[in-house]
Amino acid sequence: MNLDVYLWSCFKKAFERIGMTVWEKGASAWVPIIQVRFDAISDRTFHFEAVLRKDDVRLFQKVIRITMQSVASRDPAELEQGAYRMVDESVTALLKDADFHKAFLSAMQITSIK
Repeated sequence: MNLDVYLWSCFKKAFERIGMTVWEKGASAWVPIIQVRFDAISDRTFHFEAVLRKDDVRLFQKVIRITMQSVASRDPAELEQGAYRMVDESVTALLKDADFHKAFLSAMQITSIK
């Protein structure tokens, strides 16, 4: 499995866990599209660019940088859990970004979420 396929799978699962429907192809025209481009990843950092579009109009674009503390252990299981936490933190950072939130709600024609 390629790294980008793995990372997209992690993002997709995170989006689905919060109730979002993910179409990889053939989404309806009224649905905003989130594009994610993975730029850099290491044991401590993860950089990606997120773009939100609707009707071919870019509503949001931002490079998000996540920096985590190094995992002190070299145990493969602990390193794996650290990688999962970094991807989870990345999805959380995107979804909690105030500008993304505003653009997404606008694209869905929702004024607020309670």
